[in-house]
Amino acid sequence: MHDLFEYAPEPLVLVSSDRLVKKFNMKAKELFGEAINEGCEIASFPMYNPKKENIFSSKSFDQYFDAAFDNREVTYAKSDNFTMTFLLSHRMTFFGGQECHYISFKNISDVVSFKKIFEELYDSLSVKTIELDNTISEKVQAYKLLKEKDDEMLRQLTLAHEVQASIFPDINISVKGYTFSSAMKPASIVTGDILATYDKDGKYMDFVIADVTGHGVPAALITMMLKMSFRTRVAEYDTPDAILTAINRDIHSVLAGATIFMTLMYVRLHYDTGIMELFDCGHPPPLILHQDRTIEVPDVNGMMLGVLETLDCGNCQYTMQDGDTVIFYTDGVIEAHTADEYYNFYEDRFYDKLKTLTDDEMNNIPRVIFNDIYDFVDSQDLPDDVTMFCITKK
Repeated sequence: MHDLFEYAPEPLVLVSSDRLVKKFNMKAKELFGEAINEGCEIASFPMYNPKKENIFSSKSFDQYFDAAFDNREVTYAKSDNFTMTFLLSHRMTFFGGQECHYISFKNISDVVSFKKIFEELYDSLSVKTIELDNTISEKVQAYKLLKEKDDEMLRQLTLAHEVQASIFPDINISVKGYTFSSAMKPASIVTGDILATYDKDGKYMDFVIADVTGHGVPAALITMMLKMSFRTRVAEYDTPDAILTAINRDIHSVLAGATIFMTLMYVRLHYDTGIMELFDCGHPPPLILHQDRTIEVPDVNGMMLGVLETLDCGNCQYTMQDGDTVIFYTDGVIEAHTADEYYNFYEDRFYDKLKTLTDDEMNNIPRVIFNDIYDFVDSQDLPDDVTMFCITKK
């Protein structure tokens, strides 16, 4: 595993078939504290499924983790008076030549209180749907009605895709001794990723790359709001801190009442000095690819955007050197996976591919990586939105 495992925004744990912890990242250490260490029994963690069973106990482990799954809800009893709710994802992979369980924890404690509301809304919509179906006397009429609605929805989604493509076009430009290139690939017709740039009179470039949880129409609506907020705030404020604080305030007003999260990286690149200011809100850290093909990962990490009313982001600076390429991406890149029984992720191959890029391939890294992902998963239909943005100093 590389630094992308260590600095992932969610807790990750590798567990052997005999239920011993083989490897864990920083977020897992923050969650479990002194209870976790390499070689410890995973059964010691009080993690319960909706049936109130400890999923890591010896009697439940083999049955619960007998297949890959995404987003099973579990509750972690961190103390007698405090519990946390997670969405659990599980895959089988290999580590150190041994087949292991790859377990990911996504914290949804802040939105569990909304679960009942959405369940009631779903039940209400289900009743209304049944009532509507009962009013249709003939199956042919029902089919015709549904077909018309499907055609209209597809037409509107196609139009939305065209609008998004015009607002978030691929970038391939050169400015002040720097080249900028990007590529986006939605998992469905519209995307929940965003890449927006702003050039300040040839002095510096500000840009955001962000990822809204899920994909499709709800995520796409949030990306459009973020785009408008970004364009408004960069014209209103001068410093990245002030701009990002205002954007967080805009987004919080919407996301505070929704079960949607957003990770974001805000960057300001000063053309004359090469200084790059990085502000991270739970987004995967960028990769700095040096001219000799070595890779550096900045130490920057912060809270997801809009979760708190007050901005809580990580920040650092990096000065670009001649020949450096800084690669920004959404987690759809590293989480692209094969469809075989071992569910291998693209993460490791991503590093290897960057280290072996030819000089010609360096001219369009996003497209080279996208094509390599398609080869890796053996498909151009990806499970998550994928976005990549590269900056090279000549």
